[in-house]
Amino acid sequence: HMAVGLANGFLFLGGGSQTFSTDNASIAALMIAMFPRFPSTTSDNRWHCQAYRHLYVLAARPRLLQTVDATTLDAVSTPLEMTCTVKGKEITTQLITPCLLPDPSSLVRIRLISPRYWPLTLDFSEGRD
Repeated sequence: HMAVGLANGFLFLGGGSQTFSTDNASIAALMIAMFPRFPSTTSDNRWHCQAYRHLYVLAARPRLLQTVDATTLDAVSTPLEMTCTVKGKEITTQLITPCLLPDPSSLVRIRLISPRYWPLTLDFSEGRD
């Protein structure tokens, strides 16, 4: 039961608005949280420390991108074009918000391509040297 509960918590992390980071500290926290020794009974504390199960929170990062109309402050679905670097190559994909962002270190540019709203480009490649 504990493994299934942990897997469901990871799957619906932050209500679907968060993902896990891939830096070394986050991976270490996940390894400790998923230590393979599960208790054999409800009172078994020999190999199992319940506090370790909560260390996965240190690896969680908010990555939800949601667009908001500036006049009404309502959430709107907007098409956008996202450019990321994967293994040295730039890859451009078209998404509709709300969506999850990739790892911030791989993000190059986000461009709003909606005919309904003013064009906007967020360029993250400048100043990354």
